[in-house]
Amino acid sequence: MGCLRRIRERCPQRARVRGVWHCLAALALCGGLLLAGGCGCRKQPEAPPLPEVYTNRANDKAYIESLLVNDREQRAAALLRYQTTLLMTQCVLRVQAVLPPDAGGDALEDALAADAEWQRLVAQAEEQDKAIARIYDSLKDTIQNRMLEEQQAMVDVENGKAVAADKPRVGRALGQ
Repeated sequence: MGCLRRIRERCPQRARVRGVWHCLAALALCGGLLLAGGCGCRKQPEAPPLPEVYTNRANDKAYIESLLVNDREQRAAALLRYQTTLLMTQCVLRVQAVLPPDAGGDALEDALAADAEWQRLVAQAEEQDKAIARIYDSLKDTIQNRMLEEQQAMVDVENGKAVAADKPRVGRALGQ
């Protein structure tokens, strides 16, 4: 501090000039840093990320889960139909026991047509067959829609509109 005071006392004009130069240098440095930091360094707006799609439906967990749900429904419906078939067999054996031993197939059919339990079981079996057919049709639609989605996903990945979410097939899948 003593040095500066002496310089100011000896040559006050020189001290002022020096002070002005120091201020100008500081302003130039700050301005240069601001310009360098702001020029061309603005962040460009980020493009939205490309959607991830499965190009192999076997890797799509949601698809596999929907197939498993459909499989469970098919198994439950098939079990009910099997139980109905067992009851129908028991009904046939019960009606056959009442008929004379030399009665033919026509007599058995006539006796079953008159049996109320047999009619109920036939109607129940037809309804269960329709339910199984609905489940099967739903499975066919699920598979067909997923195959179309897979085909569209492959096109989107090739055109750069999407990114493949699954790993590429290697080894025997490619015929190597």
